[in-house]
Amino acid sequence: MVTNPNAPIVLVDGSSYLFRAFFAIQNLSTSDGTPTNAIRGVISMMRKLVSDYPDSRIAVVFDAKGPTFRNDLYEDYKANRPPMPDELRVQIDPIHTIIRAMGLPLLCVPGVEADDVIGTLAYQATHSGCECVVSTGDKDMAQLVSEHVTLLDTMKNEKLDVAGMTAKYGFGPDLMIDYLALMGDKVDNIPGVPGVGPKTALGLIQGLGGLDDIYANLDKIATLDFRGAKTMAKKLEEHKEQAYLSYELATIKLDCELDVRLEELVPSDPDNEALLSLFQQYEFKTWVRELSGEEAPASSDKKPDIKSPSASGSKVPAAGTLPEVTEPESTDYQLLDTKDKLAAFLKQAEEHQALTILPVRELGHYHQSALVGFALAVRPGQAGYVPILAEQGDTLCEEAVFELLSPVLATYAVRKSGYDFKAFWHVLMPRSLKAANLSLDVQLMAFVYDSTVRRNSELSNHFSPISLDNLYRTYLDKHPKTIEDFLGKFGKRQLPLQSADPAEIGPWFAERADLTARLAHWLDLALASRSITGVYEHIEKPLSKVLAEVENNGTLLDTAYIRKLSHDFKERLDALQQQCHELVGTEFNLDSPKQLGGVLFTKMALPVVAKTASGAPSTNEEVLSELAAQGYELPQLILQYRHLRKLVGTYTDPLPELVESNGRLHTSYNQTGAQTGRLSSTDPNLQNIPIR
Repeated sequence: MVTNPNAPIVLVDGSSYLFRAFFAIQNLSTSDGTPTNAIRGVISMMRKLVSDYPDSRIAVVFDAKGPTFRNDLYEDYKANRPPMPDELRVQIDPIHTIIRAMGLPLLCVPGVEADDVIGTLAYQATHSGCECVVSTGDKDMAQLVSEHVTLLDTMKNEKLDVAGMTAKYGFGPDLMIDYLALMGDKVDNIPGVPGVGPKTALGLIQGLGGLDDIYANLDKIATLDFRGAKTMAKKLEEHKEQAYLSYELATIKLDCELDVRLEELVPSDPDNEALLSLFQQYEFKTWVRELSGEEAPASSDKKPDIKSPSASGSKVPAAGTLPEVTEPESTDYQLLDTKDKLAAFLKQAEEHQALTILPVRELGHYHQSALVGFALAVRPGQAGYVPILAEQGDTLCEEAVFELLSPVLATYAVRKSGYDFKAFWHVLMPRSLKAANLSLDVQLMAFVYDSTVRRNSELSNHFSPISLDNLYRTYLDKHPKTIEDFLGKFGKRQLPLQSADPAEIGPWFAERADLTARLAHWLDLALASRSITGVYEHIEKPLSKVLAEVENNGTLLDTAYIRKLSHDFKERLDALQQQCHELVGTEFNLDSPKQLGGVLFTKMALPVVAKTASGAPSTNEEVLSELAAQGYELPQLILQYRHLRKLVGTYTDPLPELVESNGRLHTSYNQTGAQTGRLSSTDPNLQNIPIR
């Protein structure tokens, strides 16, 4: 393969490609059931990269198996990451094989991460006078950006140089590590400083500079313009060691020992015979035809087995392209606070055969949270807010609202869109109301389209990446006010929804209904362009109604038996505590790692198995298990104590208190809580199973 020595070298973060491709493409497999979605996605991106950079040297870097030096620095590094799905694991070797058959150098270096290998190569490229492009979707790599290094996100078609990165983040590449150290990273389990999110980290960096500057000027933090500035200095001081540990964990190495030199990363000619065999094996028919010179089969008249969005008159974009966001010429947001206004609005919904509906409820459990109103839209730009008020003349009480709304909900002739239809069913079921043609659930559609979508930096951590506020920003490039702008930050001090004046908050809710209608239309086309509408229509949407019924039925709990268990467990805990005190010869707090460490390693002189990030002897589960296996009695007793304490604190004490009058627990099953697609359970979490 001929390359141009003056063209930039392209370094591909293969691990980033791997996960993004796996979650972006769903339900793709060969005729015998072998999953191929990640293979298809990664190789598609690689083929496009080769096409876009025909004269460049391209090398692909993947994470190697096993721990890295960061695990030595911090034993809990990446400890919270779920195991790789089996469906993805089996696709890694085929991806490596195909990339090598394409003639591209591929690196997996044990003991370090792909980021570090790329950082080292980018550093070498810069110092050898070579321009470098790093292709990744990982923001951590932004610390590598320089005059000679550019980031490329192929899935977002975004390219960031120094100016672009500064414009996006509000600071230069030299401060990215400081930014990451302050915030931490839940995915990698980098601790950061508690209470510091994106906005606070940005405020600190823009106000004072990097970590060293911040800690040299703690007295100036209170004068900075961000929420919580007055108390932030104390938090930073308390967690200084943790902040600098996070800085070290977030820093990409630039000096890895590599078996290959930069100048040796030269692509070879592709092995087309091997590629053809691999593409045939994994049934990539288009690529097989491309390599073998076959002509594409004549187009068939058979219609695809998906629900077409063409009912709205919109053309489905070509595969791989995104639909355009159409803007209405004007907006008409109404406060629908009388029966006549609501009736007239719903008549338009029947005429247009479309209604977007968003129930407005107080925060809380679906069996207790009060219904405050509805946000409605009939077409782009035309929306309204229905406040549910006490009965006063012509005002709309709940009974009057449902009297007008029910016929429109029940007719199949009006296609409904909204957000989280499962929650909507919890509004309807207690009132014995029916709904037909609940067609476009924006929450589930967005999850099917891209379960890995990132949260916009404008939003606090209380907003899910699949929240409406984030979806507006991600797909419509709209940045409306959030609930925090009206009622204050999430938490005990946030005002209740019912305290808001409908005339003030009504236009905001109407705007949300309008934007949701536009988002539903956009996602309908976007799913069709990727031929994944069927996943939404035949799997996720039907499951939503089933889960609502399961939640409403609840889980029967024998509270008398659970309370007896709790009593028995506590007696055993007291006995274990007494046994530990007698064994040691003194009383100490079994729940205090510091006191336990003093007893185990100072008083009893047991061998130190591992240390914490601060250098103190560790008393975690693995350490105690190892000491117990060596025959030491106290660690054996402590493990029994911790197991019982976990059962009491997680199950036997709290669960009976959450049982409702029908003797059942009513949890919430979240379809969009995990990128892998598995369900999660909250309020209460019935899936909270100990891993040991």
